[in-house]
Amino acid sequence: MKILDRISELPRTRGLGFVLIGGHAINAMAERRHTRDIDIAARAARADEWREVLLSMGYKLLHESDAFLQFAPPTLGEWPLDVMLVNESTFAKLDADAAPTDVGGEYHVKVASARHLVAMKLHALKQSGGRLKDMADIVMLIGGGEIDVAGPDFRAMCLKHADEGVYEEIVKHCGREASGG
Repeated sequence: MKILDRISELPRTRGLGFVLIGGHAINAMAERRHTRDIDIAARAARADEWREVLLSMGYKLLHESDAFLQFAPPTLGEWPLDVMLVNESTFAKLDADAAPTDVGGEYHVKVASARHLVAMKLHALKQSGGRLKDMADIVMLIGGGEIDVAGPDFRAMCLKHADEGVYEEIVKHCGREASGG
């Protein structure tokens, strides 16, 4: 992935760290699924620098908000890029738990942990009212064994980022018993 190779130099040259999230992060740790773009998490305080760097690489800004920068690639053969902007505390947690991973480029890229990816997918489920793709991603990530779906920590994460109904549905899909609340 050419864009990941290009932006992998940014932490060294400009101090712009990032963590791979979204479909490519899920593909790095679970079975492959189709994805249409590359998603990264970066510090919101550095949004102006990310915009400047990506525009200088030929990317075109499609949408901007306090939480996201969305870019179209310079050519048809390249990946669109979404930058999720998070506060310093959230980025520090994502970055601390991320593992450098070979995602098919020249460099190893920091990939968010399964736990953080599940938390983001839970939040997406809550915001969207439920999407089959997000639920399938959660079940796939849990299948990796890093997350104990029957434990109280997972239930607490579900209640924080989604709700009891989502928790019960995930437990059912994983074929496990729910822990008492």
